[in-house]
Amino acid sequence: LPDESLNRSPQRIFNMKSHRIPTALFLSLCLVTVAGRAADEFTIEALDFDTGNVQVSLPGQAYASLHSCIWNAGELPNRAEYEIEFPVTADYTLFALYAAAQSRPVEISLDGEKAHTGFSGVTGDWDTKTARWEKQCTLPITRGLHTLLLECQGPMPHICAWRMNASVPFPEGWQLKQPSLEERARKAQALASRASLEQINLEAVRLAIEDMERNFP
Repeated sequence: LPDESLNRSPQRIFNMKSHRIPTALFLSLCLVTVAGRAADEFTIEALDFDTGNVQVSLPGQAYASLHSCIWNAGELPNRAEYEIEFPVTADYTLFALYAAAQSRPVEISLDGEKAHTGFSGVTGDWDTKTARWEKQCTLPITRGLHTLLLECQGPMPHICAWRMNASVPFPEGWQLKQPSLEERARKAQALASRASLEQINLEAVRLAIEDMERNFP
């Protein structure tokens, strides 16, 4: 029998929860279990990208008073790419949780092919306390490894997570492989360090060294 909670919109699920629950717990609540088998959907935190040029804020850091998020690190276009092993061939409906004080549309590509322009809504603020779930598009995807790319020509909205809801059941016992909290923390630190290095003006450093050599032989 269908579970009533499957018919609730992501925004309704969010409003039913405490305003200050941790991101990982919040996202786990988005996975519904029916009759003891895995839900026919999975949720991925945006910070779990495989390649990209955005920076990460963990809960409590910049713009992330409620949920973690990815956002502009300076290099444009902003991009985050995810390699995902899809468990079944199905039509997958993509939902996204994000915060935006103004519209910043994002191109959604699957395996290198542009599929949809989404993330164009406005939530009222850049802070993730205002983040809302929004339906983006439905994509036919075959079982196996696929690449999903989120790309924005300018700074992207502050994306917290995205979710895929399949049109057919997942195999019994299937679970999405996700990094641990420690791995996420190490990744966020590495990205922050990279962003700091990229902000260094190498030309100014070179001129300063030359000036020191002239004045302090």
